[in-house]
Amino acid sequence: MDYNEMLHKSLLFYEAQMSGELPDGQRIPWRGDSNIKDGCSAGKDLSGGWYNGGGEVKTTSLIAFTTTLLAWGAIDYGNAYEAAGEMDKVLQQIRWAANYLIKCHTGLNELVVQVGKYKSAQGGWTRPEDNNGLDRPMFTITSTQPGSDAAADVSAALAASSILFNQSDPVFAALCLQHARQLFVFADTHRGVSSAAIPRSFTRYYSYSGAEDELAWAAVWLHKATRESDYLDRAQTFHGDITNHRNIFFWDDKTKGVEILLAKATNSRRYKTPVLAFANWLQTSTYKIPGGMVWLNYRGANMHTANVAFLSLQAAELADRESDTLCFLNFSTTQLGFLTGSRSSQGYVVGLGLNSPRNPHHRASSCPPEPAACSRDAISQGSTNAHVLYGALVGGPDQFGRYVDRASDYLRNEVAIDFNAGFQSLVAGAKHWEM
Repeated sequence: MDYNEMLHKSLLFYEAQMSGELPDGQRIPWRGDSNIKDGCSAGKDLSGGWYNGGGEVKTTSLIAFTTTLLAWGAIDYGNAYEAAGEMDKVLQQIRWAANYLIKCHTGLNELVVQVGKYKSAQGGWTRPEDNNGLDRPMFTITSTQPGSDAAADVSAALAASSILFNQSDPVFAALCLQHARQLFVFADTHRGVSSAAIPRSFTRYYSYSGAEDELAWAAVWLHKATRESDYLDRAQTFHGDITNHRNIFFWDDKTKGVEILLAKATNSRRYKTPVLAFANWLQTSTYKIPGGMVWLNYRGANMHTANVAFLSLQAAELADRESDTLCFLNFSTTQLGFLTGSRSSQGYVVGLGLNSPRNPHHRASSCPPEPAACSRDAISQGSTNAHVLYGALVGGPDQFGRYVDRASDYLRNEVAIDFNAGFQSLVAGAKHWEM
């Protein structure tokens, strides 16, 4: 497997997701400046950041989780990025996101949690560049309308960013850490979930796991950034309060990631035991589609596969026996092979290999070049996307392994920034272990 190509193309996907005034050197020729007036109606600058997926909504929690997961991979596997010649690009994307998250922290106890609202494909299929900026509502959490999950998510992202930039840009790292500390206090003091602050018809991200996992996530990243024991104590307390979690790891349920970080921080069997049990369960007991790829959820199936494969890499560092280390590593690289098509007849990363998808459910890449108008005809039956969305990991097959490369098939061909985060960190980790 060509890990360098995988890292390169995944980073191109993040460039394709950039919102606002694009920087010099941006490498996606069919993307331009978009929604540069975000926040202006409220006297704020909320330009920048990434679009969540195929449209033009920016959800703060999703951007934050993606940033944390990308930073985790760059912190632990920086040598892989250096060897691939991609360190500057991953730092650029994480800085782009971190700067946006800082903008969203508009007051000590105030955080913008979403800009824009979801629209159906029938309600409008246009490029982000075509938006006139008039219909971009923003939604905010405060002390009276709290959202501990979102505030803690951003706290974790900025704490992780502060670690990553500590050597190369200590001033920016200090700014990230300052906001991370403030947001943790906000999240802890004013409890609630952020989805309550957004009309249900305007978003697709609802918190089902509560906020305890996010609070633990933020606390353990703050401990990693500061080495202050109080944050570690808080992380362990919050972890003990978690009651609603599953054997998955994604933006709404961070428990498995928290346990890995606590196991590393404490070297305690209290955390190592469930981490190793989870890694063994992935190999021996979890459901796999024909061929052997792990399948954990109908929504974002490939994302869940990539995320747990990344966690398996992390578990390899904690294994007590060399045989377990090798098994966990083999599981991770095998799953990566399924995702990229090197171990199967179908790959799921756009522009990677001969058997890769060509038609992700993505407005900007499906629309014809300007000045041609865009409509839902761009993803009609039999259509082909006008541009290649290099590096995007699509939603993936159903539980029977069935997949159709058709942009109108939302579940199998959706793309999202969080889909690629675990995948990219998995690739970096696989390259690191191979070096």
